[in-house]
Order: sequence, then structure tokens, then C-alpha cells
Amino acid sequence: MKFCINEASTMPTDFATDVRAYSAAGFKGIELWLAKVDKYLESGTLAGAARLLQDHGLVAAGSCAAGLPLVTRDDWDKAVAELKRKLELCQALGAPRIVVTAARPPEGAAYDYDLAVDNLRQAAEIAAPYGVTLALEFIKGHAVVGAVSTAALLVAKANHPNLGILFDTFHYFAGVSKASDLALIPQGKVAFVHVNDCLDLPRERLTDAERTYIGRGPIPTKQLVEAVRAKGYDGWLSFEIFSRSVWAEDPFQVAVQIKRNLEEALG
Repeated sequence: MKFCINEASTMPTDFATDVRAYSAAGFKGIELWLAKVDKYLESGTLAGAARLLQDHGLVAAGSCAAGLPLVTRDDWDKAVAELKRKLELCQALGAPRIVVTAARPPEGAAYDYDLAVDNLRQAAEIAAPYGVTLALEFIKGHAVVGAVSTAALLVAKANHPNLGILFDTFHYFAGVSKASDLALIPQGKVAFVHVNDCLDLPRERLTDAERTYIGRGPIPTKQLVEAVRAKGYDGWLSFEIFSRSVWAEDPFQVAVQIKRNLEEALG
């Protein structure tokens, strides 16, 4: 299996430090947190960012993230412009996929899921010339796409080769998804995978901040990885947590701990 780190796992550090830390730990891939790339570009260049990755033996396994209106067309043109900007970053840095999330609609808006299918198909068509696949993420408690079943339905109906599902083990476990929902994922339509565990708390109390190392909580991460592999996924497994205690640690040590955790739990 191929392992990488989502830069959110070391959120306080900058892009250049993440690259050095992940490379030193022996990683070959990185999931770009595009806000960090933007910060780097305030004083650096895209060519410099690409060279930094190359010099440290890292490839951009994916990128995170872009928001899209799905069940409405509110701010659609603005969202598409921002998507294109991020797609340009992905193309320049060699990231073949970008995580996309559904924007929360305005208060009182109608939820048009047929429109969501059309919007996703159009967005996937926009991304295609950049060579970047859209990975739709379902998020625990989200008002629009909160379960793997919803993401699977939208991706299946959109039926675009440039669109798939972002499967996050935390959002699957902590949200309203069920084991039977896994069967709804179309074959070959898992575009990217986030792996993690969480603290053993009532699911109602779980937030991103309660994510932790694999094997320290109740999420059956290895079994879920096997389930997405059965759907034809053989790509990167990206470690993503938002632990404030981990954020406070030295990123070089954190990267080593994550590498060891991935190899012991999933290797």
C-alpha cells in the first residue's frame, strides 16, 4: 500500500516544513493542504514549490480542498472560478485529485439533488482538462452530503469518469453511514481515501479534533480499507487527523510516528 500524509495532520507548520518532515520520515507522498500552498506562494513561486517536492522525493498524491454549491446555484460562478484556480495549483504541482465538499446552502433554500448531480457533472468536466479528478467527500453531520450513501448516489448518477468518492474512515464511522451503504459505492469509483481512528466517545460528541492514530480507538480502519479495495481502489491511503495535541508536537517527530502507525496498522 502507498501511504501519504494530509498536511492538516501537522496544521500549524508551513508547506516547506511539512515537505522536509514527511520526506525525512520516509514518506513518498503528500496530500497538499492548498491553504498552505497559497501561503507559500505569498513569497514563493509554483515552480519553487514543485522543485521543493521533487528535491525531497515527494509526489503530490492529492489535494484538499474545494467547496462547491451542489443543491443550489448560489455563488456558482464564484465557486467555479476558485475551483479553476485550485486546479491550476494541482496541475502545476502534479496532484491528480482534489477533495471537493458541498457548500452549505443559504437558510431556507430548497435542496435540489438533481441539480447536485448536474453541478457535479459540470465541475468534473471543468476539471478534466487539468488532469485532476474530483473526490467528493461525505462529512459527518453535513446538511447536504453527510453519508457515504448520498455521495455514492450522486457520483453514480453523475456518471463522469473524472468524479469519484473521497472515503474518510472517520466520517464513515462517526456519521450516519451504515455498513450496508458500502455496497452502494460504484465499482471503481473510490477516488481517494483518508485513514484515521478516533477517541472512544459517544458518536454525537465526536468532532474532527477527536481523530487519532489508527488502532487507538473504535474505528475498524483496516476492515474499511479492505472494503474500499474490494471496490477497486488501489491508490494512496492518506493519514488525516486534526488532533490539537499532535499539532503541538514537533512535525518531524509526528511524521515518524505517523509512518510507523500506518505501517504497523495497515502495512
